[in-house]
Amino acid sequence: MVIHELTQQTGVPAKTIRYYESIGLLPRPHRAENNYRQYTPADGERLRFIASARSLGFSLPCCLLTMCRASIAFAIYSRLTAIQDRSRFRKESFSMTESGGCPPEAGNAVCELPAQNFQRPPRVTHACPVCGEKGKPVQGQTVKAFLSASLRAVQEVEYLFCKTQTCPVVYFAPAGERTLTVEQVRERVYQKEPDAEEVFVCYCFRHTVGDIRAASPQSQAALLDDINAGINADQCACDLRNPQGSCCLGNVRGVIKQGQKMPARVTH
Repeated sequence: MVIHELTQQTGVPAKTIRYYESIGLLPRPHRAENNYRQYTPADGERLRFIASARSLGFSLPCCLLTMCRASIAFAIYSRLTAIQDRSRFRKESFSMTESGGCPPEAGNAVCELPAQNFQRPPRVTHACPVCGEKGKPVQGQTVKAFLSASLRAVQEVEYLFCKTQTCPVVYFAPAGERTLTVEQVRERVYQKEPDAEEVFVCYCFRHTVGDIRAASPQSQAALLDDINAGINADQCACDLRNPQGSCCLGNVRGVIKQGQKMPARVTH
């Protein structure tokens, strides 16, 4: 079968299939005289297994390990061990924080807390002048790319992105002398409308909130792999196309996790 037939059978996009081939998850297919890729039923089974593993949260390296004839039990054991290690580290870190970080036998001469009248210098935080929340620095080219008005309105100052949902400000200057609101940008901003199904979460590859929520777990895993494939192919331009000025992958994963917590839709 050719690649579009394999896509129809498995639900995995052609771009993702090519990416899996490039990293060794799928073997390089035989090519016919017309140079078309030719896939076998075994390739379809392998691809369905990968999609199922991805939907369960296994990483691509873990899938690759499994594909290389390592036991599935070992992959699961490694994942559970990593989770337990992280949990143990958090508990130990919390315990050290409560005790000051030093064992009792060290004594006060080794680790003394600052005097009560000691004052640390205040941290410099750039807060949004409207909602008061901390902003995230963005490049000037991001602001210029999203401004719907004349670029003369963009001052040559540092800008920050405000992600607060209820705040109308999208970009602001540190001193608060300049703000740009949702009415002044070209695209609707996901952070401002996280529940609007027609709003883009991935601006580079055009995936909306509704697209992601409506997809099956296997399709969601394939969608993440497709975005990763685009990033690795240097086709991502989040610094220009994403209002937050950085990669959207975390936002996409957040929408997927939100959907997993929501009750299933009842269809009649």
